[in-house]
Amino acid sequence: MRMKKCFSIILILVFAQNLMFCQSSGQYWQNKSLSLSHYYGYLIPEYSYHHLQATEAINGFSIGFGKTSSGNDFWQRLYNYPVSGLCLFHSGLSNAELYGHQTAIFAYTGSEFLSDKKLQLPWQFGLGMNYVSKRFDFQDNYHNIGVGSNLNVYFRGSFGWSFMIFEIFRFTQSLVFHHLSNANMNEPNIGLNWLTVSNTIAFYPKGKSVRLITDVPDFKKAVEHFIFLNGGLKHTVSFEPYKYMTGSLSYVAELGISHMVSLSLGADLFFDSSVEEEMIAKGIEFEHYFAWHSGVHVGLKMNYNKLGVGIQQGIYVGLLEHLNNNKMYNRAFAQWRFNDWFTAMIALKSHLHILDHVEIGIGYRLFKSNCRE
Repeated sequence: MRMKKCFSIILILVFAQNLMFCQSSGQYWQNKSLSLSHYYGYLIPEYSYHHLQATEAINGFSIGFGKTSSGNDFWQRLYNYPVSGLCLFHSGLSNAELYGHQTAIFAYTGSEFLSDKKLQLPWQFGLGMNYVSKRFDFQDNYHNIGVGSNLNVYFRGSFGWSFMIFEIFRFTQSLVFHHLSNANMNEPNIGLNWLTVSNTIAFYPKGKSVRLITDVPDFKKAVEHFIFLNGGLKHTVSFEPYKYMTGSLSYVAELGISHMVSLSLGADLFFDSSVEEEMIAKGIEFEHYFAWHSGVHVGLKMNYNKLGVGIQQGIYVGLLEHLNNNKMYNRAFAQWRFNDWFTAMIALKSHLHILDHVEIGIGYRLFKSNCRE
């Protein structure tokens, strides 16, 4: 309770201080906002033991700073003038003795499905880090098998409705999905998911955001051919601290069908150094080529200027996965394009909903072929 009271007082003081600063800060606050939010919800009972461990509702508070794009480039117009910002979020986790509480700082972006003058339907995604006060411990907290480390990755997604009040305030009510886990860098790594309803009041010192109408250039369809080299670390299901090396080599043919959307087809070769020890531990006969897997995939990517975010769905072909006999694999990835030739990439490889490892790499465009009109 003391922690919640202190956090609430800090939020109020920071918000009040910024309100006074806003009134005398000139054009800096054009298209910018400060927000306060309250959250109320429950832990999602993903596993049966959650019914027993979730002893209370989840309450939380956040303070945020946001900037609405004005349409200075055509990408902002294509995505309906997206909002981006930073947020500090504090909440309980349904069981104070078992999980304690969490404090997250994350960057977010979002836009609106509907932008009517009287009613808006906003959506938002956020990604950052959070600190959980109580983690798994063999002696003192062995019932907490959801949180294996104090520091975790925090993700959220929301959808709701909102409206302006006096052209300087915006009220938003949203349904928010929250997730935390440590990206398989420590065990256990089941993670926690919870669902809340949030009520947010945002203050716009300069009133309603300015929106410019920017011309969208014509798009020419083309197929780009890439090769990607990635590497990463993997933690097995055991509690040993040792990390195993992973790597992948991928060829991707990517068809841009619009400024925003690209489709792809590719082939992958994976290496996983943990396979040998895991198969031996399970009593499965190991061959050296079992550490190598190959497959083909299809992909979908959303583009925003130099940033691309997408998913790939693959099937193992040739060198199959013998440890767990998985037939399919998935990738969720983000890419940053430095220029026409080089692209940085970070990806989460998984088998359905079970995360396998995180990988980081670099891509090189081999060549580009324009499509006939």
